Amino acid sequence: MLLLDKAFAVYEAAQRPDLAVKLRLLQGAYLEATANQDKALKLYVAASQQYVTSHFGFIDLFDRAVALMAADDKQAMKMKYLDYMVKAVPKYQGEFNRETRDVNDAYIHVVKAYAEALEAAGKKDEAARWKAEAGDKRS
Repeated sequence: MLLLDKAFAVYEAAQRPDLAVKLRLLQGAYLEATANQDKALKLYVAASQQYVTSHFGFIDLFDRAVALMAADDKQAMKMKYLDYMVKAVPKYQGEFNRETRDVNDAYIHVVKAYAEALEAAGKKDEAARWKAEAGDKRS
């Protein structure tokens, strides 16, 4: 693990969250391949939360976390995670986009996942509100 720590320190110093995200994905894939799904899930959740505002490639980490929370016994955890992420991901990807009102694609992705989870949980009204937020007119 010491080698990974050094790599992440280098990426941090170089301000390369894109490389850190890729390395976390590889680390998570290794954990999944070695039947360590719980460790992989913790890694994906922590890394996606860490990079949610610094690199929009966090979506791959986010998707893996959501996929590993598909089991019925992880639904409460999934809802808590999605609730955190939908509030953490920036709606706009910078000042320029905020001025032109171009919504961040990563925001839309997270909002849609949250709306789907709410709908599956039977919270149809709340799901419809989030779908509207994502620009999805279907309910």
